Amino acid sequence: MTATIRYARTAAGPSKRSTLKAARKGILEAAGVKVGFKALKPFLAYLHSPTPEVIEKVRTGFEVSLVGEYAKRIGMPKEEMFILINLSRSTAHRMEQSNKVMDRLRSDAFAGAARVIEKARDMLGSDEAARKWLSTPVPALNFKTPQEWLDTSDGRQIVSSLLDQIQSGAYA
Repeated sequence: MTATIRYARTAAGPSKRSTLKAARKGILEAAGVKVGFKALKPFLAYLHSPTPEVIEKVRTGFEVSLVGEYAKRIGMPKEEMFILINLSRSTAHRMEQSNKVMDRLRSDAFAGAARVIEKARDMLGSDEAARKWLSTPVPALNFKTPQEWLDTSDGRQIVSSLLDQIQSGAYA
């Protein structure tokens, strides 16, 4: 009987969430906004200057494949990026195979972590220097690595503030 109920639920049609995502995507496409980041370049432009149209993309979700592209660009294993956005390797692999998008919270976490990584990269001058700094324990972060703090919104804010302090010379 359980199988029949499950089958009936899945056969009922799309969920309310997927219907809302499709409606948002349709509205954006009708307005001429490109909804998918199929390449890394538009995503990087978004990180440096978000626009209201692109913020809507965070709401509708980034493609999982973008996480891999970004991780490859900065020389970080994509599995480490998946950890930062609380996405298991197996789920990420399934989503990549079917070209699915991440939910709003994971998309926002990915954009937030990438924004802090880009800030470190810009400030330190290279991907290698940023990776090294992100993976080195820091006394101001209770001797944890900055990367360990990128998995929460508050942690990203703390690391971003620390980068600001280092840049201004206020870090002791």
